[in-house]
This record gives sequence, C-alpha cells and structure tokens, in this order.
Amino acid sequence: MAEDQAPRILVVEHDDGIRRSICTVLATAGYDLVDASDGKEALDAVGRPSSIDLVVLDLDMPQFDGIGTLDSIPGGVPVIVLSAVGTGFSEGIKERYPTKVVSFLSKPTRESDLLSAVRTALRSRSGVRLS
Repeated sequence: MAEDQAPRILVVEHDDGIRRSICTVLATAGYDLVDASDGKEALDAVGRPSSIDLVVLDLDMPQFDGIGTLDSIPGGVPVIVLSAVGTGFSEGIKERYPTKVVSFLSKPTRESDLLSAVRTALRSRSGVRLS
C-alpha cells in the first residue's frame, strides 16, 4: 500500500446492521472502505482497478456464500474471516486456506479484537500493495 494512502479494506457481510457497524469501526480507525452484502458484490469489488489490501469476510451469506467467495478471492489478498460457527470449524478453514486466511473472528466480535486483527494483517503485509 502506498505510504500516503489509507489501507483499503473490503467488508463483506450480508447483515446490513453488522456491516455498517464494522465499517463505522474501521472508518473511525482511518481505513478506506468498500463494502459488499454478498459474495458476488465482493468479487466485483476485488476485480475493480482499485486494489484491496484486506478482506473482512462473513462466511454465512445467502446466494454466493463465504466459502465460494474465499475460493475466488485472488491469492495474495489476506482475509479475516467472521463467523458465528465454533472453533473446530475455524481450524478447518485455516487449514484449507493457510496462506489466505490470516485471522478468524467469532461473531459477535469485539471492536478491539477486530482492530487488532486488522492491524496485524496489514502490518504483516506492509509495503506490499495487494490487488
């Protein structure tokens, strides 16, 4: 990511209230946001010329779900997964996508946990613009 630009985060969540809440937290922290309510919108956003530095992805979505979306997100774009599903499931996701899923947060998630996961994911990829 360029030094003078805020990191661009794509927030993918089907629940409007949760999506707005996540976007508010991240915007207040200074991040540039793009949001999507389903996997199709997410993939359209990832495919646009403006690069995405990080994806925050809900797995449980109608239509094009989170797993299908995760499968289709280009390599090199880190993903923080959000899900209401338990720990065993999260381990399976991390094993299936070891280089793509950088963090797994249970819903509901605390603001501090979200911000910590975002900072860690972006710091580990600092200096590299992902597209």
